[in-house]
Amino acid sequence: MPVPAKPTKVVTPIPARPSASEPEAAPKSRATNWEVYSAEQMPPGKSVTEPEAAKLASGDYSEKVLYLVGTFYVAVAEKSRAILWPNQTLGPVHVVVAYPLSIPPPEEGAKIVREAPRGYRITRIKHTAGNETTIYVRDITAP
Repeated sequence: MPVPAKPTKVVTPIPARPSASEPEAAPKSRATNWEVYSAEQMPPGKSVTEPEAAKLASGDYSEKVLYLVGTFYVAVAEKSRAILWPNQTLGPVHVVVAYPLSIPPPEEGAKIVREAPRGYRITRIKHTAGNETTIYVRDITAP
């Protein structure tokens, strides 16, 4: 004699929140897009150099209009982002640049010069206990 099947309870897993010791999530995928501007149409804001940005407090700067300017070297390049160093050698400050679909990331080893009004838009700054600073930016200037 067949035994009737019991209904199965469907459990939807809830992702765990990362702890303070876990690395932060990677930037949004390349499918994410945002508005880009010609240099003449950039939203008005303040341009800061890497040493000035490194002195700013850790936190979210996406609501402020700050642009990072200077000379940078591409240490790592991927589909949607690049990691830049302000000097040709490894230092305590590095820049993580996210690129929209319309702007191709640079090649590794490239030298990038960004002057006002074509700076990178600062979205976040993070200081670590080891005196390292990561400046997260978006490229919003049309090529």
